[in-house]
Amino acid sequence: MAALKADLDKINSSNPYLESKSLDRHPESRVRREMVAKAGGGGFQLSDNDNILIDVSEA
Repeated sequence: MAALKADLDKINSSNPYLESKSLDRHPESRVRREMVAKAGGGGFQLSDNDNILIDVSEA
């Protein structure tokens, strides 16, 4: 998980067009993140630059 977050930080800082959207910026975004976390059960939730919600879990 730490390696994924480090890679995302590198991508976000090197190319702003690929930067993921923050899921903590607005109350609605936080609610959506919580819903994805409950449904998917992963340890990390993010959104891509097209606002597709992604739930990440370790194998």
